Amino acid sequence: MKISTFITSLVFLCAGMCCPPEPDHNYQNYDFDVPGLISVQNQGQVFNQNDTLWIKTVIPNTLISENGEEFEINELSENAENASTILNLYLENSFNQPSPIILSENEIVPLTGSANYQYDLVITAIAKENRMENEFGIILKERGNYFLGAAYPENPLSFYIDANNYNQISIKTNFKNQDSDQFRFRVE
Repeated sequence: MKISTFITSLVFLCAGMCCPPEPDHNYQNYDFDVPGLISVQNQGQVFNQNDTLWIKTVIPNTLISENGEEFEINELSENAENASTILNLYLENSFNQPSPIILSENEIVPLTGSANYQYDLVITAIAKENRMENEFGIILKERGNYFLGAAYPENPLSFYIDANNYNQISIKTNFKNQDSDQFRFRVE
């Protein structure tokens, strides 16, 4: 009985060792720094209570790397359908850390792509005519000094493209209106 168990185990062991190796994938990381991809569509930085703050993102298909090389997102990602980032709306206060605002679906108005609150504000730009776009609004319910920025203010604001292959594509950007990682404004 023990010899048959040994032989059976040996057959499975040999079969496992004879399998061809898995193909080695060529993993590539592509990091871009493209300022001004996110813009606030409203004029000025002072809003009234219940105004809507409109935010638009346009990511072009052609990106230029730091060393001047030109890349097509569609080729790098094998025609990815979207890119995403995580933002937060913060209320400035007298503490050292600003307070993140929890938004309900009634306070977020998505127009192109998606914007929804899941512990943070998840923004998804979708493929549209040789670029990726997102447009959404936030209804400003309370008075105060605010800023819109990355989910973790100490990290750069970046979009991540959901590639259909093994490539990792990230695009560091900022707000076009203030040339900063944060858009600061006041609600009166």
